[in-house]
Amino acid sequence: MQFQGGRLHIRGEGCTRKFVRAVEHRTFSGREACKRGQRVLYVTERCVFQLVPDGEQGSLELIEIAPGIDLERDVLAHMDFMPSISPNLRLMDAALFADEPVGLRERLLATPLAKRCELDLEHRLLFINFEGLAVDEASDIADIEQHLTALLEPLGHRVAVVVNYDSCSILPPLIDEYSAMVKRLTERYYSRVTRYGTGGFLKARLEALRPAAEPGV
Repeated sequence: MQFQGGRLHIRGEGCTRKFVRAVEHRTFSGREACKRGQRVLYVTERCVFQLVPDGEQGSLELIEIAPGIDLERDVLAHMDFMPSISPNLRLMDAALFADEPVGLRERLLATPLAKRCELDLEHRLLFINFEGLAVDEASDIADIEQHLTALLEPLGHRVAVVVNYDSCSILPPLIDEYSAMVKRLTERYYSRVTRYGTGGFLKARLEALRPAAEPGV
């Protein structure tokens, strides 16, 4: 394959099919991940799939495709089954296929709260991506609480929450204030919370907010 002008060009096909109906060995269970409310993505150089709840196993949905790739010729023709196609199918970021640095850290720090929160009304799930988030001021905590309150208050029911804290940083003087904010949101809106990527200290502080009868992760 070749990258040129922010587009991917397939110079020659390989001989191995990556998406098949059955495999000899399994190291990750998408079914169990779905049960836990974990978001599962399958990222390839040509496209991105997500696993959506559907019966016992779940099903694959195509959500992104690389610029320069033909859907039928370069993706579907090399699969043993037909995935669902997202009605919001979009192109992968062209910067991924350029020689220049992507600037991932700067992008993560600049990601607005609205793009960090994904609400699945059908399954009563809220995905919060705090990866790379830096909480440096009390106003950051207020903004998070205000945004989540505006998102969840109109629902009239609780939701299960999955939070990615990978590479998230909170200034030590703000830990208590942040923990208090999380406790308020938990008591008002959350049925359960699953946290990923937290460092030891931050995870211990946030898990301490969980009621004793609630199973922890």
